[in-house]
Amino acid sequence: MGGRDVAVDTPDELAAMRTPTLLIHGRDDKVIPVSSSRQLAEQIPGARLEVIPECGHWVQIEKTDEFISLVSEFLGEDGS
Repeated sequence: MGGRDVAVDTPDELAAMRTPTLLIHGRDDKVIPVSSSRQLAEQIPGARLEVIPECGHWVQIEKTDEFISLVSEFLGEDGS
């Protein structure tokens, strides 16, 4: 099918990324450990990691307002 999963990117591929990157991760995620996002944030130049307290795997559902605020700010939207 030709699709790719970020998990297969090599450290060199991640280090070569130049796309602004926002990672949002729930601190209490039981599905994917927050260490995975920390590692990605360290490997992607200029990546921004936001770890959301009292939140599990579904940040966009569990902390909708905070998620929307972070994404809007990252995209340069002011909500007006």
